[in-house]
Amino acid sequence: MDENRLEHLLDHLDNGRMEQELDMLMCDIDIDMEAISRKAHQKLRKEQRKMTRGKKRILVIAAAALVAVGGVTTVYATEISSFIQSLMNKTDVNGTVVDGQTYFLEKPMDLDNGNRLTAAMFEGNNLQVRVEMADGSFSGAKIRIDGTEIEPFGMEGHNLFYEVAPTDQFELILGDKSYPVKLISSQSVVDGGEIIELESKNIPWMSLGYKKIEGGIQFLATTDDPSVEVVFFMTPGKDTIRQASSGNSSNSTREEFLPLLGQDKDGKSYEFQADKNDMGRPLTKYTSDAPAGTALTMALPSIVVTTGESLNLKVAIPAEKEKLETQQAIDFGLQSMRLDSIERTSDTTARLTFTLNTGTQENVRLWDASLDSRSIESMEALWENGSCVMDVTFPSGTTELQMQATNPYFIVYGDWSWTVS
Repeated sequence: MDENRLEHLLDHLDNGRMEQELDMLMCDIDIDMEAISRKAHQKLRKEQRKMTRGKKRILVIAAAALVAVGGVTTVYATEISSFIQSLMNKTDVNGTVVDGQTYFLEKPMDLDNGNRLTAAMFEGNNLQVRVEMADGSFSGAKIRIDGTEIEPFGMEGHNLFYEVAPTDQFELILGDKSYPVKLISSQSVVDGGEIIELESKNIPWMSLGYKKIEGGIQFLATTDDPSVEVVFFMTPGKDTIRQASSGNSSNSTREEFLPLLGQDKDGKSYEFQADKNDMGRPLTKYTSDAPAGTALTMALPSIVVTTGESLNLKVAIPAEKEKLETQQAIDFGLQSMRLDSIERTSDTTARLTFTLNTGTQENVRLWDASLDSRSIESMEALWENGSCVMDVTFPSGTTELQMQATNPYFIVYGDWSWTVS
């Protein structure tokens, strides 16, 4: 099969036959079981980013073409196959592109007395249920699965049920009435429409794209690192974050996000807002009141991501009124921070000063993280302008804090831009 025939085949395959056809293509490739070539995969990713798309092309088609004609002739077939299938099997229901199966309510469900179940969706082992009461009030909804009633965590009609094995049916309990609820399995995002890839010169390790939905767009993302998860498809207005905790309570205050705008050929701007019916995190569906068919130029300077990093560190507390200089590194992978000093301001208080973004990863900034210790009784922290100042209280006589640094949030500057109509 020559290159022209192969490209013709790839351009005309339907999505349902893609996996079958690719398996047939792979059978003629010379396989070297001893050489699982990292270089081959790097070439695939590099060529995918360089590939020009004059027409809208489905991501999986582009990936398949790279495997077949991108110059990789000796590869580990199983790995290449899984690379393609990972794109084919992605789902779009709970936000960014995720592997595996999930279940969701296909359309709102009318209950008694004008009440409505407007949304329900599994995100991993967590079930989110949204109920709208006719009188605007909130009535705690419970669920029943296999005869077991489960209490929610949540308020204002948005009920969260944690650690529930995903299922396609449950009973919704409102007061003394119950309603059977049937969910459907998520569909492949490829089957749901064309995915248009967004190019970024700054972030080669993340693929960002969108597909058109009614009145707007839905973002999708996948990365080379499975530990990276998108939190917000939006750009923070400022980096300032205030954190506080005391006892069992804690809070974090962030600045507002910049609006997502689309601009038509005459310079008129339309604001895209998160779809009120979108569920899961991150929210990915954005709609506007732009007239149908209007070509809009859009830009997304950055997004916010997190990782599963969890680090332990020992922090020595100096004597009262003394200040200890240190250069203790905290490496979160995507970006790092450094503990510069600890000053004991009284017998039971201290101030910790950190410098942020000390790592080498370009176009990624550490936004904030959770810094905690069982010895800390209360905490106030300000993350701003590349630094973090943290005031803590602890029991009298404390000489060391066993701290945990977890849940880092990063601003990823991808500078994505595109035109949608």
